[in-house]
Amino acid sequence: MEQLKRKNRKFQIIKTEFSNLGADSNRVSVETDKQYKKVTGIFAYTDPDYNDNINVELDSPLKINNVEQFPENFDLGLLFPAESNKHFTAINEDAAGSLIEFDFATPDAAGTLTIILILENPVTPE
Repeated sequence: MEQLKRKNRKFQIIKTEFSNLGADSNRVSVETDKQYKKVTGIFAYTDPDYNDNINVELDSPLKINNVEQFPENFDLGLLFPAESNKHFTAINEDAAGSLIEFDFATPDAAGTLTIILILENPVTPE
């Protein structure tokens, strides 16, 4: 019987609805998939069409595995999936169930913030 192999890459999608009607800040606190060892990339957007994207700002540092990746007041618009942003979106942090956590503010708007994490299991030569 052939043993099933696990994929080396996964896109973990985190969606958070927001509305600043009476709210000061929005909180995200989610564990990464325990089956993957590294977070190698991150993207964020409120709308896949760049022209309709609502840029949100961090109210607290964005941390993965309790390590700061982006500081307070960082504009998440710089994590929009675009070639010009790749130097912001490439990261290298432990995954394996580590927490991604941050608070964010939005202008007077409502919508959904989508975070996409690229999780990988590094391939080692045999």
